[in-house]
Amino acid sequence: MKKLTIPPINVIVKMIDTPNHDVSRWKGNCYHVACQIVKEDVLMTECRVVYGHYLGPISSDGFFKDRIGMPFVQHGWIELNNGDVIDPTRWVFENKKPYIALIEKDNVVMEEYDEGGNKWKEETTNPPPEYCEDGKTYPFSKKDFDAIDGRTYILGLLGYHGKRKEIKKISLDQIFWLANLSTQTLGIYAITVYDYIHRMGLLAFVPMDNQLKVIGERCRQFNDTCKTNG
Repeated sequence: MKKLTIPPINVIVKMIDTPNHDVSRWKGNCYHVACQIVKEDVLMTECRVVYGHYLGPISSDGFFKDRIGMPFVQHGWIELNNGDVIDPTRWVFENKKPYIALIEKDNVVMEEYDEGGNKWKEETTNPPPEYCEDGKTYPFSKKDFDAIDGRTYILGLLGYHGKRKEIKKISLDQIFWLANLSTQTLGIYAITVYDYIHRMGLLAFVPMDNQLKVIGERCRQFNDTCKTNG
């Protein structure tokens, strides 16, 4: 990746057409600001907008002082192609003079950024629901599933051990549970899980931030297909 050049913040407010060129308008609008910076190619490098949870310190006399003590604050930022983070509004949490934060991927501060709120999902996920024959069910046999190893992994997550070959269907609430697992839990099978959920016409169950993280531009194609198939 070419050397990153970050324009001065007083230039960025003009580049993204901030009302009255007033940087204080960025407070509480973190995701929109990040989107505009990427849209206007302010950084002139490959990057993407990220939405998730901010887990870092919050100033007791700042804009978000009422969020102190909460497990997280919803937040938006930018991730560069090399994994570094650009946070245009970190200063709002810190109650500092406005600046554009550049956080390298190996910096311990990266632990304060939780894309898609996946750390929260891991900590609060309930056990998998049991199969319900009375509700809506979906095919889950080998012939209905593209990746057999992914199918096996999913059945393991759902608590099926030793009788996987007999499983031919799963229920709607089981799919919803799978769709809302953290990407860490899904691991290398995340795209396999999302592909299956898409083929069942239920991709809307998967949080958009995780769709973007795992399948990027493909999620937009998936959503277009789902709308077409209505």
